Amino acid sequence: GGHAFKLKRLDAVERQYHEAMRLQTTVDSLSGVSNRASVLNFLEKQSELASRHHRPLSLILCDLDQFKQINDRWGHPAGDAVLRFFGALLLGRLRACDQAGRIGGEEFLLVLPETSGREAARVAESLRSSLEAALIPIEASPDPVTLTCCFGVAQMAERDADGGSLLARADVALYRAKAAGRNRVEFDDPS
Repeated sequence: GGHAFKLKRLDAVERQYHEAMRLQTTVDSLSGVSNRASVLNFLEKQSELASRHHRPLSLILCDLDQFKQINDRWGHPAGDAVLRFFGALLLGRLRACDQAGRIGGEEFLLVLPETSGREAARVAESLRSSLEAALIPIEASPDPVTLTCCFGVAQMAERDADGGSLLARADVALYRAKAAGRNRVEFDDPS
């Protein structure tokens, strides 16, 4: 067509600049995981692939329990430290093909391609128990704080029109976990 491409080798400064721009537009600067737009875009792409090729895709929706109490008791820098800790926990536990993103406040979304709902529930349970056992250091407190989280898990089913309907089912499972007493994993079984 009528396009011309300029091929150029980037020097180190240009490479650093382009990498910094990429990170600013795709990564949540506080938690270190993907930002909302990036993880939702990944979800849409993965849901299209899963539907087209009849492959499993699962989501884990996470909401930190009683997060507001951390901010109220020790201030927002303490809440920021908790978000950084949880982001690092997620990034340390997921595979390279998975994506974790912060979709709001203290809510995170994990997109797990090629993963059944049962496998995703095991991942969520592992994250839940690791977080529950963790001692999170924060400057404002002489002692580390502890925290728990609710997890809603859903696997893509034929009735899911797109990633949004899958996310809605994970959200239903998350609210079941909250209603059942928090610090839980609930699975929205598509069968």
